[in-house]
Amino acid sequence: ASPSLRRATILAFLAALDQEELDEFIRLMFRAFSEDVDALEDADTAKKAVSINSPARVLGLCTLLRAVVAKLGFKVEKRAPAILSVCVAAAAGDSIVEDEDIDEDDDNDEDSPAKQKRRRVAALQCLRDLLERFAASQVLGEMDLVARLWTPLSDHLAALSRGGADGTPALLKVVAVCCRSDALRPIVDERCIAALAGCCPRSSFALEEVCHLLIIEDDAKLEAHSSLIIKALGGQLSKGTHTQLQRR
Repeated sequence: ASPSLRRATILAFLAALDQEELDEFIRLMFRAFSEDVDALEDADTAKKAVSINSPARVLGLCTLLRAVVAKLGFKVEKRAPAILSVCVAAAAGDSIVEDEDIDEDDDNDEDSPAKQKRRRVAALQCLRDLLERFAASQVLGEMDLVARLWTPLSDHLAALSRGGADGTPALLKVVAVCCRSDALRPIVDERCIAALAGCCPRSSFALEEVCHLLIIEDDAKLEAHSSLIIKALGGQLSKGTHTQLQRR
């Protein structure tokens, strides 16, 4: 059986356990990174734990964590800070993250630039799912998410503000989850807005999220980027008109 199928089978069994009964599984899951799961809630501890493990091992953990968040849900809510810390540490690499498909059945332990990129994308995908699932959770509400999320990822956000890449970068989807959530929208700061605006000319996804902020009248945050957004909207309208004329 493939790794993804094995994960699904194991997690389906674990989903029937009580929250307290899952503690041993959680401990085993993080064992290679820290014997004390609670210690990983500290950003510096998580960063050090990620740095001393191979990209292949970090990729495996992030892939498993994403499945755990999806399958076990609120039974792992109290571990959300540790999961967030590890994912942010794994995502805050040196190179800029672009969206790509991840082969979840890749069982090769050999490190490579491609695997390092997949590690970062997997971390951001898990982070997006975590924020979406626990958006209104008191556990996350007690964290300084601006400092814990956007500061470590500020270089990546800055790169997106300069235009990003074609398609939808994984980090942009993390920002979008926060924009869509009433509970998380307050943590969307200027760095996030600049990233969205910077991607508008090349990403319909970014433009859609900007339009959503305009609809809910959260336009004050967008004012500094109005010329870029208007230009992107004009380009989208022109493209749509051209397509319609070609069909006639």
